[in-house]
Amino acid sequence: MELIRSEVRAQVRTYSAFIFFAAIFGAPVLFAVSVYLVNVLSIINPVDPSTLPREAARNLPFMSLSASSYDVSFLRTFCLVNIAIISIFAGMLIGLIERGKAIRGLSYIPIFLILSFGLFFLTTNLVANLSGIVTGWTG
Repeated sequence: MELIRSEVRAQVRTYSAFIFFAAIFGAPVLFAVSVYLVNVLSIINPVDPSTLPREAARNLPFMSLSASSYDVSFLRTFCLVNIAIISIFAGMLIGLIERGKAIRGLSYIPIFLILSFGLFFLTTNLVANLSGIVTGWTG
C-alpha cells in the first residue's frame, strides 16, 4: 500500500511540475516571442498595396499583398490577459491536484503572476536586444 501511495505522490508532483513550468516558462516565453514577431512584421511590412505600381503587382503572381493589419498593442494586451488567466488557473489546478481543493491553490496565484509577467517582459527585452531590431516597444 505504501508503494502505491509513493507512486501516486510522484505522479502528482510530476503533474504539478508540468503545470508550473507551462504556466511560468512556456506561455510567457511563447507570448513574448509572438508579440516581438508581430511587432517586427508590422515594421517590415508597412506597405500599402494601393501605392505600388501595377507592374510590381503583376510580377508577384503568387503573392497577394494586403495592408498591414497588425495591431501590436492589442496583441500585447491579449497576451498579458492570457498570462494572467493561465497563472490563475494553474495555481488553482495545482491546489486541486496537491491538496484536493482548488481554493487551496490561491496562495500560488500571486507567485505565478509575478514570475510569469516578469519572464514575459524579460524575454521581450532579451529578444529585442539580441536581435538588434528596434521595434518601438521592448517591454
